[in-house]
Amino acid sequence: MSCKKNRSIRKKILAYYENNKRDLPWRTEQDNNQNPYFTLVSEIMLQQTQVNTALIYYEKFIKKWPNLNSLAQANIEDVLTMWSGLGYYNRAKNLLKAAKIISEKHNGIIPDMYEDLICLPGIGEYTASAIISFAFGKFSVVIDTNIKRFISRVNGLNKNDMVNKLKFNEIGKKMFSKSNSGKFAQAIMDFSSDICTKRNPSCTKCILKNDCKFDVSLEKNYKRKKVQKKFSIVFFYTFKNKYFFLKKRAISSTLGGMYEVPGTVWKFKSWPKLPIKFKSMSALSKTIRYRLSNTDLQTKIYKMNVKNKDDIKDSGIWVSKLELEDLPLSVLTKKIITYCMNEK
Repeated sequence: MSCKKNRSIRKKILAYYENNKRDLPWRTEQDNNQNPYFTLVSEIMLQQTQVNTALIYYEKFIKKWPNLNSLAQANIEDVLTMWSGLGYYNRAKNLLKAAKIISEKHNGIIPDMYEDLICLPGIGEYTASAIISFAFGKFSVVIDTNIKRFISRVNGLNKNDMVNKLKFNEIGKKMFSKSNSGKFAQAIMDFSSDICTKRNPSCTKCILKNDCKFDVSLEKNYKRKKVQKKFSIVFFYTFKNKYFFLKKRAISSTLGGMYEVPGTVWKFKSWPKLPIKFKSMSALSKTIRYRLSNTDLQTKIYKMNVKNKDDIKDSGIWVSKLELEDLPLSVLTKKIITYCMNEK
């Protein structure tokens, strides 16, 4: 695509952005750039998460930890509790680790160099590029899923070209202006969420319909990933129907630091065998299901009311319904607890 055509596309997209940009709290500008801390938190939250979902958690998170130094002093359990329900909890752990490293090694100032950012936990190529571009106004070819889709359609690239990172960076450098690459990237993101959507794009009302080389046939052959099923059995203990027994996962494990209802390990294809010592427990009728990315998680529940808390020898804690609000719990764990508390 010619330089003249790229300039024309850039001009139209930026004009669209000025009139239609989303009002997002992390876009608060300082000297035409975003607040670096707000940018860091929002970009970590937006990894594999839609904007509308991240918004709810972002505002609560910033209210509790309004700057990097306050976050650096937080403990992991508080951060995980604030993150509960947002999913992909390693993001929360990495964000806290990054905040502590920045506080200790960079005097609490978020680096403005790509090479420094890429070394921080949880920050990959896209996030580092987004931070230096959005927060510091530096030139960077910021490419996420939406921008990749936009570039491929405008340039008429086929699906094999879409996975060619070098080709995308080469095209991106030509399309992005060195003076406002961050604003152009965010303009494309907003345009892609409204007009150039993943499914059923609004091509007839698109401002680029005379410039775009999009051919729907180029996207028809994408194979969706097969959904995998995983199964587990959990054991829900109650005491006087007021207290519930939970275990804390090892910090190094998946969902480390989170609390959960004790149970078997997850198993593919079939249900785990019920251990003999749990056969006296009552099986609840409903199977709890939760979809995580391309995995269908299914859980059977066995419930028991114990006469004494000491009857449970496993390491864990007894908590009341009110105390649950202060604990880091996954969405699946919340669903299990809610169902069990309402089941008579």
